[in-house]
Amino acid sequence: MSTPARHHALLAHVLGDIAGGAHSFAEIDLGKLARKARLPAPRRQSFRVDQHGRRRWLDAEFEGFFVEVDGAVHLRPLSYWDDMERQNDLVIITGKPILRFASVAIRLFPEIVIAQLTAAHTRFGSR
Repeated sequence: MSTPARHHALLAHVLGDIAGGAHSFAEIDLGKLARKARLPAPRRQSFRVDQHGRRRWLDAEFEGFFVEVDGAVHLRPLSYWDDMERQNDLVIITGKPILRFASVAIRLFPEIVIAQLTAAHTRFGSR
């Protein structure tokens, strides 16, 4: 008789998040905060085509707004510019706002992230 793997429930949950499109632990944590805030689950890693015909991937898409999770790599100047260009194009094309959260903020200041997600959902979610 076999026994369940240690932390089976946690592993199953993480695998579900990954299967749902999360690409980092911070994105998984964002999903947990959205559930804690009782928001509808976001679409993960959805894409849009920018004005130059390039596919641009989004970390999370809620009804009415987008969310990007920025890790340390986003602090490099060219990565930062790429993020800005992509965000500007997306706002111009869709008219939807984009919330940005540093991965460290998701872990250290979850109450602020939850408050901002909730406020964005209240303001933009019923469009």
